[in-house]
Amino acid sequence: MPSLESLLSEAVCIEALNDTDIIKHHLYGAQAVIHLAAKLQSGSDRNVMESMELFKTNVLYTEALAGLAVEAGVKKFVYVSSIGVNGDESSIGKPFTPFDAPNPHNLYALSKYCAENMLKAYTGKIILNIVRPPSVIGLGATGSFGRLVSLIRAGVPIPVGKQPNRRSLIGVRSLSKILLQLAETDTEDGQIFTIADDHPLSTREIACKIANSLDLTPRCILIPNGTARSMLTLASKDALFKQLFGSLEVDNSLLKKQLGIISIDTLDAELSEMAGGV
Repeated sequence: MPSLESLLSEAVCIEALNDTDIIKHHLYGAQAVIHLAAKLQSGSDRNVMESMELFKTNVLYTEALAGLAVEAGVKKFVYVSSIGVNGDESSIGKPFTPFDAPNPHNLYALSKYCAENMLKAYTGKIILNIVRPPSVIGLGATGSFGRLVSLIRAGVPIPVGKQPNRRSLIGVRSLSKILLQLAETDTEDGQIFTIADDHPLSTREIACKIANSLDLTPRCILIPNGTARSMLTLASKDALFKQLFGSLEVDNSLLKKQLGIISIDTLDAELSEMAGGV
């Protein structure tokens, strides 16, 4: 299996996603495509212009790439979707699985789900596998995790629930290795995999691990979950409540069985590397 570093050393930047001639040129001779590109959501679900851009990039361009891959004779298409297709909160002890009824919780998740369904039209023409990861952590991570590291480094106390939550994560190196392995492994066409590290963490555990990697004393404020929900709901911050106090567990057993993986356990190293690089 080629290493991630060796693949990146041969990377080619294609600036225009609609430049089909250039894309097709690079697809000829390839055995597999791993589709990672996506436009993230930055505004509300009511932003019409952003909705159009999300669906153009995440659905239409994905469909175009799959069609070009079929024309070029590529044998396998690995599509990286999002666990958000399953929902934004799981019940304790009931992790998300590939067999759950879809419940996309925002426009981004909905665009990924639409892309999944669109790709199924290529069944029989190319082997399709869909991967739904949770939040990806590692060096260069931005978004909510980047902000969390910045707050901890600044000594800001992090609000956490008195009732511990459980959140699944995946390290970028683990994800990369698994995607490469999946691209080279014979799997059933149309199979969906949910993927995560073996050990879910509470928000408090995440904050403590980040603080420890920075040689800082963890500072957390314990807040009753009901109180936090009421306060953040009044402030129209329901999504923030679910990120800090809610649970999002992911079952990775099907993926591990299919690929013969014994364990996925790199979070400590990935969190430490992320904290040092933000």
